[in-house]
Amino acid sequence: MKRILITGATSWIGSEVEAHLAAFPGMYGVERVSLRGDAWKDRSWEGFDSVVHLAAVVHESGKAGGMGGLHQPGIGGRRSSRPGRPPQLQAAGH
Repeated sequence: MKRILITGATSWIGSEVEAHLAAFPGMYGVERVSLRGDAWKDRSWEGFDSVVHLAAVVHESGKAGGMGGLHQPGIGGRRSSRPGRPPQLQAAGH
C-alpha cells in the first residue's frame, strides 16, 4: 500500500483527490494535513511514498483590496464555461 499525504486538509480539491484514491481499496493509505497554524510543524513527514501539495491561500476573510482578497490562479490557464460545474483550468499552450 502506498502512503499518500495530502496538504490542504480542508480544501475541496484535497477532498476530491482523497475520494478518488479511495476508489482503489488497499492500494493507497491517505492522510491529510492542514498547513494553517503551526500544528503541522510538529508532525513527522517521513514514511510517505508521495506528498500531494494542494494547500493554498484562495481567499482571506476580512482583507480588503484587489478582488476582495481573492487570489487568481497564476498558471496562465483558462476557465471552463460550463455552468454549474467547478472551473477547470488548462495549462497554457495545450
